[in-house]
Amino acid sequence: MCSDPIGVVRSYTDPLDQEIAGFIAASLSYGRVTSICQSVRKALDRFIPNPRDFVLNMPESASDFSGFSHRFHTPEAMCLLVLTLRRALHKYGSLKALFLKGWKETHISTEFALAAFVDELRALAPLADCCAGSEGYAFRHFLASPRDGSACKRLHLFLRWMVRTGPPDLGVWTEIPTSALMTPVDVHVAAIARSQGWTRRKNPDARMSWEITEVWKTVDPEDPIRFDFVLSHLGMEGMPELAGAVIPACK
Repeated sequence: MCSDPIGVVRSYTDPLDQEIAGFIAASLSYGRVTSICQSVRKALDRFIPNPRDFVLNMPESASDFSGFSHRFHTPEAMCLLVLTLRRALHKYGSLKALFLKGWKETHISTEFALAAFVDELRALAPLADCCAGSEGYAFRHFLASPRDGSACKRLHLFLRWMVRTGPPDLGVWTEIPTSALMTPVDVHVAAIARSQGWTRRKNPDARMSWEITEVWKTVDPEDPIRFDFVLSHLGMEGMPELAGAVIPACK
């Protein structure tokens, strides 16, 4: 049984496959975890055996993701996402290379590099197909940006998987320090954060992610996001009251 989509991504061993599988999995990481895992497996079944090769070799005219859906994400939206990733790989060689284009060692967080990363993916998208209609909305939902004030939960989750070296994460983007990561705020982490007094904000947004991350940095300034996995799963399993035992100094 899959308890977290990172488990599906870890089935790949090549870092270039992991970043593609991770991006797809993180993009679908909203809703109930059992549904997420089912959708991630169903999507990545089409990418076997090598996700990167599948994306690179997908024709520009491809449109057959028939049978796939995840909540409001349609086959058409998935096709647009993969075509966008295809263009990114052809231009930069990897998603890491694209992300590093916007990263500077002087950055204290991944926020600015993530905004640049999303800007470029949006620019590479097949614009004629993704500007209008339900497919356009579903496609744009994949590419939230800090510039819009979004919490960017799924993209921060993707970065956690790629950057952190501790389990369960992959640690394949070693150029980015773990201290720069920001909290992927899902409903469980948001609820726990409010109950613990780590934030007063009602709705998950970029500011909430900042506030939670800053609190966690008081406990572990070098790897504050290491708390994310366990706290999110405590919320999923209906045990949020244990959060104080996980991070007792965060008051």
